Amino acid sequence: MNNYWVDPVDEYFVGDYFEFRFAGPAELRPPPEVKVPANLVPAPVDDSALKAAGPLEKDIKIEPEDPDFPPSKPPTPPPKPPAKFYLPPGRSTNVSLWTEEDLRRWVAMFLKRKEHVETFKILERLEIDGDVLQSIYENKPAHTTFGINLEDFEAIQAHAHELFKVNKKVKYEP
Repeated sequence: MNNYWVDPVDEYFVGDYFEFRFAGPAELRPPPEVKVPANLVPAPVDDSALKAAGPLEKDIKIEPEDPDFPPSKPPTPPPKPPAKFYLPPGRSTNVSLWTEEDLRRWVAMFLKRKEHVETFKILERLEIDGDVLQSIYENKPAHTTFGINLEDFEAIQAHAHELFKVNKKVKYEP
């Protein structure tokens, strides 16, 4: 009794005359180690067609057109325009008195309505007014809280910062 299992299928299909055949030029193929019956000997391969075909992929050198390829550092994004101080028409810096429409007019001064339609829809749907803007500025919630994309939210916060910088200098009577 032996301690290993021999698959009878392997013994049937893989006999003494089994050989692996390798592709490629004849000089790279290993010599056959087992005698193969004459009717199974591979036909001689004409390698002249392979040599005439040209170099292999590993022999081809690709020269990049850009001398700084791959780039030594990632490209820097274009600078964002600086935030400026804006006021909606006919309103003061007292943001708590701003209506929803005032806030949307204020945002429209630095975000174009046609390019940021979704942001304006969200501002209208959530009924964001001056008091909410002040809480956004003071509490710094995530942009996902309101569903506004990050770039638009950062622009609103940056312009609100300019607004509240001026607002701190002005004292209001209750």
